[in-house]
Amino acid sequence: MGAFLHDVGKIGISDTFLLKPGRLTEDEMTVMRTHVGLGLDIIGRSAWLTMGADVVGSHHERYDGKGYPSGLTGHNIPVNARIFAIIDVFDALTSARPYKAVTSIRPYLTRSSRSDEICILKSTAPVAAN
Repeated sequence: MGAFLHDVGKIGISDTFLLKPGRLTEDEMTVMRTHVGLGLDIIGRSAWLTMGADVVGSHHERYDGKGYPSGLTGHNIPVNARIFAIIDVFDALTSARPYKAVTSIRPYLTRSSRSDEICILKSTAPVAAN
């Protein structure tokens, strides 16, 4: 459920931000980050949608605590949100966006040196070990 609804809160974000062709400013990112709370508000209105709350509310968290909205770390991030974060990042990297062209998946099938990607991958290591 959460995977389908993970960015539902973006319905409350202006297309000015969502479709901006360049990098968002820090102020624009602050507005964009509100989509998580908006999403939780939306799914919170229906009992059967709340099962997606972990992913909606935590898929932008990072294992090192540098994510948002709560700065959760490690095992404090729900497992399903950690797993979904990998899918979401992969999709973002390999899909066309207003601010970037499609990227080949080949570079992402090899070892990455980007700390945010490594951080996300580390977050699932405990899941795979269980």
